[in-house]
Amino acid sequence: MFDVEINDTFYLTWINSSVTPTTIQSRIYDNANTLVHSADMVSSGSGSGHFYQLVSVQTPGAYVAETYALINSNPYTKRTPFRAFKLTVGG
Repeated sequence: MFDVEINDTFYLTWINSSVTPTTIQSRIYDNANTLVHSADMVSSGSGSGHFYQLVSVQTPGAYVAETYALINSNPYTKRTPFRAFKLTVGG
């Protein structure tokens, strides 16, 4: 699990070697498992199998970041929980 401040941008990444995914997407689900973000990931362009997506959430809460790849007709999914919070200063 990781923490992010709301409206901050963070990377979702996928690194693989010697295979090229047919489809690769990043998805964000909220605590109710509702899809709040979905986008195709971007290749780094280096041919290294490194894909990324810049993501930001605007509402505090619990989320799951998911990376989905389709490789040789086989689906691969990585899910990572995270929390988004609003930074407050003072007491």
